Amino acid sequence: MFRNDVAKRFLDTKVGKDIAAEPKALLRFQSAPLGVKAVQMRDGVEGEPDADDIRKDIVVKGDPRVVAKMRLTVWPLVASRCGSRECHGGAKLNGLIRLVNRSEGGAPAAYTNFILLDATVVKHG
Repeated sequence: MFRNDVAKRFLDTKVGKDIAAEPKALLRFQSAPLGVKAVQMRDGVEGEPDADDIRKDIVVKGDPRVVAKMRLTVWPLVASRCGSRECHGGAKLNGLIRLVNRSEGGAPAAYTNFILLDATVVKHG
């Protein structure tokens, strides 16, 4: 969620002005999904005097749909199998990845596992 016309204020920053000056770049920014736009604004204001003011008006209230679905439907299956302590969820590295299989891991563990699983290529047959 964006508050206080943060997208408009972002377009007044150095990076934002560069985007606004290019019609195609401006259209891409304006039509981007909220998550993409939020990251672009967050990263684009790095080093700017009003960076904190812009960042505080980018409010994340929950997980993106794909992460929420992974946490609710995919992770329970993975945790009981590939993410078990005997496989990729134990203290020792088993293969190329070690998944975080702790109930107290919360959002950081979920995002770490999502990134690891998303980047893993499984060869079949």
